[in-house]
Amino acid sequence: MPDSPPATTSFPNPTPHDLFASIPWHPPTPEVPAWHKRGIPYLFSSNILQTLDVWLPTSSDSFQIASASQTLESSQTAESSQAPPPDQSLKSRQGYWLILIHGGGWRDPVVTSLNFAEPAVRHLLGLVSPTPPPVPQTPPPTTSSAPAHHSPSPGSSPKPQIAGILTLSYTLSSNKFRSARPSSFPDPAEALSRSALHPQHILDVLAGLRFATEVFGEGVQSRGVLVGHSCGATLAVQCAMASERAWMREAVAAKRRVSGQRETVEQGCELSEVVGVGGGGEAGKDRPFTPPALLLLCGLYDLPLLAEPTSPEFVQYREILRDMVAEAFGPEGGEVEKSEVETGTNGGSIWRRASPALALLNTKETAAFQAEIPSTTHLICLATSSTDGLVPPEQGEVMLETLRALGWAEEKSGESAFEGKKAVEGVEGVDGAEVREKTRKQDKRLMQLEVMGQHDVIWEEGGEMARAVWATLDVLEKQKQREKERERERRRES
Repeated sequence: MPDSPPATTSFPNPTPHDLFASIPWHPPTPEVPAWHKRGIPYLFSSNILQTLDVWLPTSSDSFQIASASQTLESSQTAESSQAPPPDQSLKSRQGYWLILIHGGGWRDPVVTSLNFAEPAVRHLLGLVSPTPPPVPQTPPPTTSSAPAHHSPSPGSSPKPQIAGILTLSYTLSSNKFRSARPSSFPDPAEALSRSALHPQHILDVLAGLRFATEVFGEGVQSRGVLVGHSCGATLAVQCAMASERAWMREAVAAKRRVSGQRETVEQGCELSEVVGVGGGGEAGKDRPFTPPALLLLCGLYDLPLLAEPTSPEFVQYREILRDMVAEAFGPEGGEVEKSEVETGTNGGSIWRRASPALALLNTKETAAFQAEIPSTTHLICLATSSTDGLVPPEQGEVMLETLRALGWAEEKSGESAFEGKKAVEGVEGVDGAEVREKTRKQDKRLMQLEVMGQHDVIWEEGGEMARAVWATLDVLEKQKQREKERERERRRES
């Protein structure tokens, strides 16, 4: 359980920096040489799960002090294990920001942001012996029981810098299987943290991302990698494919579905205390979070299909899976009337609009939502495990088909191949040629990764998550090099 947020009444007109300063630093340890803040509230009136953690490596090459008067020697001293990072350095850190989003089916109280992140942090920042990243799998891994081959990275390749690691917690939905319904908690704050209905989970994560951008600077977004596992992978794509205001409109439909009332968008925005608070200001609500890369581990991408699994070994769990989706997104697909255009959704299924594999295609059923991966996101790493055991394999397959249909170029051992030319023609309502040309110009790449182990073991042991992260960063570095080469070519031609 994360630390309870401090009472914000002690702050007159608190800012994100006030909330950040209210939490003490924990010093580096021999196991993890990084300064750590735990349970930082990212909202001014947080329930106990609206918090984030941050680890900042002590390595001096992860940041630069903005003040020119400070020498390299003083910078190194500032990042030593004796003193926490100075506030003026937070927005000047160099390298990639890793933002980890935990899973747990939107409702499992056992999976927390801290216990989800700590094993991977030990591998990424600590003294755990590094292991080579998985090799991109193209074509997709076969159903053979033989383990996938993982070739080591060249020993001469330096690891990309990590500026910091963030892990986000968010309000959970009720869970009758773990006696975690809101009514079972006498503490109102505890009950509030277990009562989320879509899109509260997404709005929480977006608020946390805006808060982090306010405190640590635009590098959180411009040099960020969203790393999500299970429903955390779903949340990562959802945060990238639509703005906070777009999800607020979904909140209107969600509240109407539950209460039967007709409300305006403004009234619906009062559903969540996320609205109007947190860092980043109003402007941050009009655009999605647009990091260079998404690393999606064993995710859930098609909610109707998840509720009606097709894999024989998962059919027996249909009732459990359907209940999980209904607890988080509302019952039976969440159909709303097509006449309710004031919500901005123009009807259709809330389940389908919340499903990345369906919404991104912008078919007749989801086009009004206008979901799209932004041009600044150039890489999606789709990681699956043949021994997952909890996520039906068709979830990864449908997301792969969607990205291919949208023309994402597949990364093949350092090269790229333009795929999806046939698949996209079979998607009703999608202009295949236009979509593929737009994607090609934006240099959008898709990498498939095979991670080893069962669903929860992948994060519980941390090594596979860390390997997938290094593989993602390696491709990002290659993309940066390609862009430099293209820029040099443009200059020669001019």
